[in-house]
Amino acid sequence: MDIRKIFDDSGLINPGDSLLVALSGGKDSVFLLQALVKVSRELALQKIGAVHVNHKLRGAESDGDEAFCRSLCASLRVPFYSERVNVKYLALLWKLSLEETGRKVRYAVLSRIAERSGYDKIVTAHTLDDQAETLLFRLAKGCGLEGVAGIREMRGKIIRPLLTTETEAIVAWLEENGISYRTDQTNTMTTFERNLIRHEALPVLRKINPRYREALLRFRSIATESSSLLDEYTEILLKERFKAEESGYFIDIRGLSPAALKMLVKKIARDSFGMTLSWKDLSLIDEMVRRGVSGKRLALSRDWVVHLNYDRLFFKPPEGFFSLDAFEIKPGRNEIPSYNLTIEMSVVGEYPYQVGENEYLIPESLCHKESLCARTRRRGDFFIPAGGKRKKMKKYLNDLKIPRVARDNLIMIADKERIWAIVGICEGEGVNEPGRERYIRIKAFRDEESRTETQRTREK
Repeated sequence: MDIRKIFDDSGLINPGDSLLVALSGGKDSVFLLQALVKVSRELALQKIGAVHVNHKLRGAESDGDEAFCRSLCASLRVPFYSERVNVKYLALLWKLSLEETGRKVRYAVLSRIAERSGYDKIVTAHTLDDQAETLLFRLAKGCGLEGVAGIREMRGKIIRPLLTTETEAIVAWLEENGISYRTDQTNTMTTFERNLIRHEALPVLRKINPRYREALLRFRSIATESSSLLDEYTEILLKERFKAEESGYFIDIRGLSPAALKMLVKKIARDSFGMTLSWKDLSLIDEMVRRGVSGKRLALSRDWVVHLNYDRLFFKPPEGFFSLDAFEIKPGRNEIPSYNLTIEMSVVGEYPYQVGENEYLIPESLCHKESLCARTRRRGDFFIPAGGKRKKMKKYLNDLKIPRVARDNLIMIADKERIWAIVGICEGEGVNEPGRERYIRIKAFRDEESRTETQRTREK
């Protein structure tokens, strides 16, 4: 075996690197440490260290692994770091499997020691066999293309230079050089899922195709390239389809295929809202869109809801729906920061020559000033638009095809008896009709408009 070629081909190690090896005492990690020490001068490494985490799962055997690693590092004159962690207790506390808990603990310890002791990279001994096991494990669990990518060669400071090296070659090299290693008896127990794959599934694949590992790696390579291509396409869709407005974030779903919709929703959920959606989540969203029931909504998490409105799929916090806000309107300036809105109220003695945008003149004799407010819609609201007939507010907004998520953020000018206007939409019956003697003048500004209007007033 050409050790130097393994590291050169990986392209993960550079001259001057300081490497911290994850050392379990098993054949793969012992080979990794021995090989790095052997070619350290050729690779121009600055320093090599090793970390052993004692999981305290196998009593005296676990302590024996730790003692073996300590002795090995002493013989190689390699700095040795060790830490003992009660993995079984943490697994119960975190409600995770022993395997998952052990993995989390190991990487946490490795990262801490690397940071504290000044190592550039953390090196793990994952091999081609580990890669094959991981691919089969994830496929059996129902992963997507990202999962088929398997174990990454590099993730942050962590590198894995042995991912193309077979375990048989490693064992042969160790035996040829008379190097001993520890054997973890739990690796033969098929009660662990990965061991089940290693000892029962892989031998069957080997009978079907002795070069099954190469075949799996070829599949991984194809899947990774396909995933990259889909990511590029999703980025294009993101720029074209994902938008934000006052009513919330939304996707324009017109003409989107089910596959494109799922990819886009998954990326938005992950990158914009920090959610990892399952295949079931994505399938439910796709079904909701295909059925086309406007107004349908689906909870993605405690913090986000996806909501279908005509040709838009909205993302909003649950509290963004059915808000029951009301703000008293008093003479003068009334600021409503939560809706980026400012409302000015005054009384005018006669109808003005010109009425501005979002300006509402309500006959004083008909308005109940003491209950005048700016509020969101409520169940059972009715509205009489100027020149129109009395309708349920829901029916009126439906007719205008205003998305439901937008409706729940609309501000209405109302008193205890009627809704006088829907800000930004229309005025009601009797509003802005000339001929009355005195009017309640309501002027609504969005934040930027409000600042501009204030500046104009000061200039005058």
